[in-house]
Amino acid sequence: MKRIALPLLILLLGLAGCQTENTIETSALPNQAVAPTATAGVIEAILTPESDEIRREREWWALKNGEDVYIYLNGEDDILNNYTSYDLLTTPPKQIKRYVRCSLGDLKMELFCGEMTSILILDGEKAPQEFSEDIEYEMAGIGSLTEEDLNFDGYDDLRFFIGGNRGGQAYYAALLKDTETQKYTYASSFSHISSPCFDREHQVIWGGSEFLFGYYYDAYEFIEGEFVNTHGLIGDYPGAWENGAQCTEYMWKDGEKIIVGQTHFPEQGVTGAVKEYIEASPVWEGWRWCDPDLFVMKG
Repeated sequence: MKRIALPLLILLLGLAGCQTENTIETSALPNQAVAPTATAGVIEAILTPESDEIRREREWWALKNGEDVYIYLNGEDDILNNYTSYDLLTTPPKQIKRYVRCSLGDLKMELFCGEMTSILILDGEKAPQEFSEDIEYEMAGIGSLTEEDLNFDGYDDLRFFIGGNRGGQAYYAALLKDTETQKYTYASSFSHISSPCFDREHQVIWGGSEFLFGYYYDAYEFIEGEFVNTHGLIGDYPGAWENGAQCTEYMWKDGEKIIVGQTHFPEQGVTGAVKEYIEASPVWEGWRWCDPDLFVMKG
């Protein structure tokens, strides 16, 4: 069963087409600014960024009260020592610039982001688990901890949002649960999947995005403990768009990307071409399981 925690405050950087799958929720915090009711005042409130003072006060309130929080640090060791589980880390990163806390029931996860990222998992009476990882964060913040089965073994794992990018892309980090030891393993290969969509019937994870003149589709499978990109499909315009669209299908063999199919659709736009290719002539039958509209209109 999938449980979604209250999302963290995600820093939106105004990226065109950058989306996440979670809706940001706000709660009433002490001294939170309230937009004026007059139309001119509302417009001014929308266009005026939240002041550093108000933002910092809101972050401090969440930090001191044990709430989920995303906060930038400026060498403030008192924050780490007094309001986090920093003293439990055995390998703290150098130059911690961001601190993130998110919770899911009794489970709490803390991230200390510096040159490396230290991840601390606190789960009730269980012994803390610590990871030191080189995580490549995207451009829209950190947050949205969820619990769900990521590797099709029938047991819930953990994933958390590590940012988004253009074309509707959203990226996540994964912690896979070992049901025998009740411990987690960090799965770095999951973070390469753009906007993962789970096909549990066929045990495939679809990833992809919309770009300026077409779509990328990728199929990932969980093989020997890794999320492996096994097949791909691109729908685009090889020349002038008036000449129609093209679909290029490829697969990976021994680490090499190999084109296995390519079809030109002179009378079709890219969306229609992708649908027709998937329905009629894919080399890999698995493309017939893929919804061609998965990544349409997300960018």
